[in-house]
Amino acid sequence: MSDTGTGPAAGEPAAGDQAAVRAQIAETRQALGDTVEALTAKTDVKGRMAAKVDERKAQLHDQGERLAAQAQGAADNVRQKPLPIAVVAALLAILATVLLIRRNKH
Repeated sequence: MSDTGTGPAAGEPAAGDQAAVRAQIAETRQALGDTVEALTAKTDVKGRMAAKVDERKAQLHDQGERLAAQAQGAADNVRQKPLPIAVVAALLAILATVLLIRRNKH
């Protein structure tokens, strides 16, 4: 019997096997690429530090905005209720004066 070239030659994988091997090669290449990217990211100290600095800047900016909002709320509260704040300030002034007088007598 002669080989007409229609089937796989001896030792050659069938077409289905070739597709499986190609798929496995593509999968291995993808995994290798992911590994290389991860290693590159770990060795990029400058980039990692820049990312941390940017993250910290964002945190500080958010914290500053929260504090500004709290200060604005406190200022609004004082404007709405000036009498209690004035009374507390006056009592503190009287207390400080009394403490200074007692201290100077001793």
